Amino acid sequence: MARLALAVLTAAGASALAAVILGEYDLRGITPLVAAVMLALVIGELAVVVAGSRSVVLGIACAVTVGAGVVWALWISSGNDWSFVSASGWVGAALAVLTALVWVAPRRRLRGSGPREDDSRLEP
Repeated sequence: MARLALAVLTAAGASALAAVILGEYDLRGITPLVAAVMLALVIGELAVVVAGSRSVVLGIACAVTVGAGVVWALWISSGNDWSFVSASGWVGAALAVLTALVWVAPRRRLRGSGPREDDSRLEP
């Protein structure tokens, strides 16, 4: 539980730092889309490494922190005026939330995927 809390704090801190850095750039066109997805992947992986495992709770926490970070970056980039935030910025924020949630959530193994015990013996 302590590692999970540390992972959430790490994700929040990294998201805040990224927001301040990204906010200095012009977030229009494809830039906010690419930046948001990359940010979600990096912060999500950082949180998984700190936590030591994937979980739904960590996925939700990363989605919230990354989403808030991207929205904050949009706010800074727009000169503190929401009317200057482009549509691609809002789509990027939504993609960041979705990407972080999917990346950090536990992976489920599909039935029938992977090697089976019967495959270990090959008949000539």
